Amino acid sequence: MNEFEQPGLKVQIKPLNTPMIKPAGGLTFRSPINDVPLTSARRTYENYPNLTNDWDRIAALKSMSVDTRNADQFVINYLKGRIGEHIKNNAQHFPQYKCLTCLKATLNNDHIRGTFFPDLKIKRESANKVVHAHDEKQPSEIAWSAAEVFDYFYYLYHQEDFIYGDIKLNLASLNKIMCTGCK
Repeated sequence: MNEFEQPGLKVQIKPLNTPMIKPAGGLTFRSPINDVPLTSARRTYENYPNLTNDWDRIAALKSMSVDTRNADQFVINYLKGRIGEHIKNNAQHFPQYKCLTCLKATLNNDHIRGTFFPDLKIKRESANKVVHAHDEKQPSEIAWSAAEVFDYFYYLYHQEDFIYGDIKLNLASLNKIMCTGCK
């Protein structure tokens, strides 16, 4: 018997076989994602319906949140490095990035995620709520965010090009963030 009953913890999972939206147009990079956190999140996702205890579900949700965030962060960090390298190697085409402080500000992880993968950014913020609620020992908050964690994992897992293949980015859509010295 569960120590508390949270209906939000009973989540209907979707099958993991339908590709979803993919980034489009522009510069292409090969993604070298570290598959360990995504595989761990997938196993938690697939095993979740077998969990009968709410405390086990809460632990599974935190684990899936952290693993999905790690996979997400790995790819964003990789992209940040490749974009920065591309801009430096093709400086004549990117005169707006002569200032390295502006370039560093522009290549902020949240800015890259929000520019090229806005849905991923929103879903990540929802998953962060679960991690923080778990750390602050607020299980009812975790229960209300369970569906969002599943949605974040499901979305990231189905970004096949983002995870396993070529990532196409339109660098023209990356708005420059100016440092205080250049403003």
